[in-house]
Amino acid sequence: MTMPKFSPLPPARNLTEELTATLAARIRSGELVPAEKLPTEQEMIAAFGVSRTVVREAIAALRAEGLVESRQGAGVFVVGDKRRRPFRLDADGAETVEGVLAIMELRRSVEIEAAGLAAERRGEAA
Repeated sequence: MTMPKFSPLPPARNLTEELTATLAARIRSGELVPAEKLPTEQEMIAAFGVSRTVVREAIAALRAEGLVESRQGAGVFVVGDKRRRPFRLDADGAETVEGVLAIMELRRSVEIEAAGLAAERRGEAA
């Protein structure tokens, strides 16, 4: 008897990743517009059925992606300036050996050039 061919399962996403992806999708689609205030932590906890920690970690991830900004005492707002968003490589490109090699080639090129520029521009005090 031969065993049927199985494919690996995709990696499981946790609640923080799910909430981050949901909010990011709403921002990118325009459902949440620039300068719009996100619901409060308590409102998101109630709406999504998650813990305070999940909400806080999701907001931190969105902030790291440049999609939202926190304003002390005012809340969390959608960022409108897309130029403020960090450059990221899509992880989907790393699903194959060829994809990983392409990412490594890009990184090597950029990092070598950056190191060269830093060496040229260093001050005498360094």
